Amino acid sequence: MASRFSFRCLLPNRGFGPDHNRTRSRSFILAHASTTHAMGMTRRTPAKPAKEAKKASKQTKTLAKDSKVVRQKVVRQKDPVGFMVRYLFVLFIVLGVTRAAFGPFPLEKRMWAKRADFLEKRAEFRAQQKVREEEMKQTLPLIFAAGEGDLPEVQRLLAEGVDINQVTLAGESVLHVSGIKGNPEVVDALIKAGADVNARTRGGTYLKMTPLHWMVYGRHLSGMRLLLENGADVNAKNTKGETCADIAEGFGPSGKHEMEMLLEYDGKPGRFVPGDVPEDDVADDEIPHELSSSDDASHPSPDVDLDALRDITNPKPQPAKIPEKAFEQVKAASNEKIQLDGEDGVTDAQKAKRERAQILMKRFQEQALELEKLHNQVKASEPGEL
Repeated sequence: MASRFSFRCLLPNRGFGPDHNRTRSRSFILAHASTTHAMGMTRRTPAKPAKEAKKASKQTKTLAKDSKVVRQKVVRQKDPVGFMVRYLFVLFIVLGVTRAAFGPFPLEKRMWAKRADFLEKRAEFRAQQKVREEEMKQTLPLIFAAGEGDLPEVQRLLAEGVDINQVTLAGESVLHVSGIKGNPEVVDALIKAGADVNARTRGGTYLKMTPLHWMVYGRHLSGMRLLLENGADVNAKNTKGETCADIAEGFGPSGKHEMEMLLEYDGKPGRFVPGDVPEDDVADDEIPHELSSSDDASHPSPDVDLDALRDITNPKPQPAKIPEKAFEQVKAASNEKIQLDGEDGVTDAQKAKRERAQILMKRFQEQALELEKLHNQVKASEPGEL
């Protein structure tokens, strides 16, 4: 086998001393000769360690490449929150510098102008309101004191002999306005002084309401009790056909106490109370604006029919049409009297259920009659009238 020995190793190495080069050359020759002899004896090459080293180096490069890719992906991710914070910070600085250099922005000027106009109008309105209140104190002192629930002032005015029948231009009496605060002591003092517990307001938007209507609407139980004990009509209707029970019914479950008190005095909804609805003989435009804190002289009410507008926005549910045969059966069942005394084994719960069923049948019959009446009116009307 040919030797792989090279005589270049025998050349002196520049940069070191002669003795050092000589010793290093001898060591290198001996090591190279022993390696060559071993390779010649075994006829094998140290290829396996080289392949393993190459493979390990390749794996190390692959891992380094993967870690570099991952590291690049992490670096490329952006923080949107931090970006928005920096963006807004820069924007505010730019706007502040611009405003300091050129003055307020046009939008800001318009906003400040509108705010100043609003504050001026509000101050003017409050001044007019204060003037009207002072005028009411002079012209209708008892009305004003009752509306404020001021018992000492009411007692003082009654002691001076002020007319107990004072009314506003809308027909509101002292008992009406006492329902604003609902002070029971004021209500009791006015009733004892002779105030009418069944007085009515004017028509139009005021609906010819009674003091009890106002008291129920204000949810003043003590005032309701005082009016009912002193002869107030619990089933009085307004121009919309609503009684006090209808108002309490509109409160839903929260009107339980008001409804219980009205039922205690035989109160009923308007649809179960016989009699006609009070005629609305006063138009809205015929009622002048009264001197009260709720009116604004600078904003008169528009010339519209508020009752018609309420009917459009809150239409009443119409009764459903029923067959004639079913109507006759319901009519016969509602007119039939239920005999409970002679029956054996009938519990109180069953009696209550039967009475409830008869009440429901009567109500259904009334709705059927109303439907028949409307149907006849439609038939009698001409196409141009519908």
